[in-house]
Amino acid sequence: MNLNLKNNAMKKFLFILLISPALLFGAKAPDFTITDYNNKVHKLYADYLDKNKVVVLKLFFVDCPPCNAAAPAFQQANLKWGNGANRVQFLELSTQTWDNNADVKGYSAKHSITFPGAASDGGALEATAPYKNSQFGTYYGTPTYIVISPNGEVNYNVRFYSNEPVPLDSAITQALRVTVGGTGGGGDTRCKDSFGVKITSKLKPDHVYFRDILYSGNPEYDIPSGQYNCEFYFPPIRDGYYVIPEKNQIGNIFDGVSTADIVLIQKHILGQKKLNDLQFALADVNKTLSVTASDIIEIRKLILGVTNKFAKVNAIYTVQNNPSAYTGIISNRAKINDILSNKSSNEFGVGHYGDITAASSFADEFIDSRSSCAVDFSIRITKSSTGYKYVLYPTEDIKGVLAFQFGLKENFAAISNINLKNIPGFSPSNFYVNSDKNELRLIWDDPSALGEHFISKEGLISFNSPRLLNPKESENIQSEITFIDGGSIEACDIRFHIINDAVTKKTKIKLIPSPESVLLTSDDVIEEISVVNHQGTFLINLKPNDNGVEIPTQHLLNGVYFIKAIRANGENEILKFIKI
Repeated sequence: MNLNLKNNAMKKFLFILLISPALLFGAKAPDFTITDYNNKVHKLYADYLDKNKVVVLKLFFVDCPPCNAAAPAFQQANLKWGNGANRVQFLELSTQTWDNNADVKGYSAKHSITFPGAASDGGALEATAPYKNSQFGTYYGTPTYIVISPNGEVNYNVRFYSNEPVPLDSAITQALRVTVGGTGGGGDTRCKDSFGVKITSKLKPDHVYFRDILYSGNPEYDIPSGQYNCEFYFPPIRDGYYVIPEKNQIGNIFDGVSTADIVLIQKHILGQKKLNDLQFALADVNKTLSVTASDIIEIRKLILGVTNKFAKVNAIYTVQNNPSAYTGIISNRAKINDILSNKSSNEFGVGHYGDITAASSFADEFIDSRSSCAVDFSIRITKSSTGYKYVLYPTEDIKGVLAFQFGLKENFAAISNINLKNIPGFSPSNFYVNSDKNELRLIWDDPSALGEHFISKEGLISFNSPRLLNPKESENIQSEITFIDGGSIEACDIRFHIINDAVTKKTKIKLIPSPESVLLTSDDVIEEISVVNHQGTFLINLKPNDNGVEIPTQHLLNGVYFIKAIRANGENEILKFIKI
């Protein structure tokens, strides 16, 4: 049975509890004696309260529709509290003259009720009368639930519904903690089993469950705040009960995952810096309960866009107990008994699989925000004998480079000879061309995890293309570089600048008119052409595939025309011709 605590219901319950103490706990419960449908006599004080027991009364009648609807859940509550064998005794008493014990017995049989009940011929009318005459509060009819403490204090009109049992559990637990003087019962006022679950990460769980993983038939508790202060009964035998925080799996598996995370895994594998338990759990994306090079391969594939999920992980988030420790133990839960005895940490961290840097706040080594800085890279385009060559390089020297990643958007289907000059560990597995998305992704991480020196204006990455490309940064991947700065690791954005040396201003566009057409030729690629005359603008907007284009002129009126030719590097040139 899942005991979900609704916020509104709890607020209402606390409101009643806080503003009406006299109403709830003022007058003492009058003693009564009843005879149940099995002819057993029950005395409120002598049989129960004086023996340190709490009594839960249900005022009802046999044909009451809401009483019948709630009967199965009330019976489950009775069983949960021990069915009279422990310190809590449930009783139900009919409020109507036409009910008799035989009717109540039939009602109990119908709902498989195992606690005592009585009707008018068993003394129930006399027993229920004080609770119907406004002595303890307004009587709203049946069912009415009442909890009586061992000292006779009455908690009147306690809320209870089949989907809202917590207020009743709370009232019973409070009654068990009431202290009385002199003779009689009296519970322990201390809440010995109270504890709180601490969430040490920025990400928070959506639920904190107290769940018996050995026996699914035991109650399950969902405490959104993660704080338990004996608001409801918790089973004394709880060997199988665990605290299990959970996070809803709604989000993007790629969010936050970058080569900066690979750097931390490399350092862990090489023994340079251990991952804490939360980082360890987030790095284990192939679910082997270990962190190895195979996890790095999985993360690389995700960043490059080769895959859109981790092969062995069907979740986006995970929860880790004892997150700031360095035990290398992956566990998303902790035993209740171990938390109460301080054998297990009550701290939990929530993380995104693959995003190890987000858990760095638990480590001595912290990677700064990726948006706090930027490093400039240039892409220089030059013309070659087979097409065009593209060279990427940093505009300033960068020492201690540990990793980088970037994505460029263009039609890269025909590019070739991708190369990282003098950089160790680069292979075809470090880049991926996605023709469907017109995207090139490239990543690199230092296999030594010690850092490389990148020299400014020295070609770092190069590739060739048979046609002129105009690459732009991809919106699907964050361009980022990770390096050591003053002993700490920093991750910065990469900003790209295009330098197009493939077209120069020295080459003139040649205009060759003829009676039927105008031929426009150039040693460079012409991107766009517009034709204008005094009568208006005629935007032809031709997109040639080569270095020349023929413009038909038969449909043009006689007169002077101007041609605006835009080169591939963005420069433009104005030419004119006369149509006679």
